[in-house]
Amino acid sequence: MLFRLIDLPIKYLLPKFLIFLLLSSSLSSAFAQNDLVDVSLISKKIAEDYYSVGIKFDIKKDWHIYWKNSGESGAPTKVEWLLSNDANPKALKWPIPEVFIERGNIITYGYSDEVVLLSDISTTNIDNIKAKVSWLACKDICIPGSAEVTYKTNDSIE
Repeated sequence: MLFRLIDLPIKYLLPKFLIFLLLSSSLSSAFAQNDLVDVSLISKKIAEDYYSVGIKFDIKKDWHIYWKNSGESGAPTKVEWLLSNDANPKALKWPIPEVFIERGNIITYGYSDEVVLLSDISTTNIDNIKAKVSWLACKDICIPGSAEVTYKTNDSIE
């Protein structure tokens, strides 16, 4: 008898749990990372074998990503260069971030609309520049995103 009482709630809860799983999986697929943040590499030649390379983030309206110090909440945007042995990147240059006041008066720092993180890189082959990038995009909810971006010769800045 005791086992029958325990089984009853599971029978009633299981369909609700399955519906929750279906809804949550469709919610996450509705927010594909490229729908919120597009990332690309751009570059400008500074001197022979020396380039200014930018990681450009185009952020969907009303959403934001976080600075290297996200503040009291959030997660910092991260960049990992994937470079050939002859490439030598300098430290990333982060523009001054915006201040966001999140729910509960939590202060965070980040970027909306568009931002470019710059690094000077010395290399003999600009076409071998890649970066692995991760971020947290937030509005009313936060959704993590990541991308591996590769420099394409037609992405240069004049």
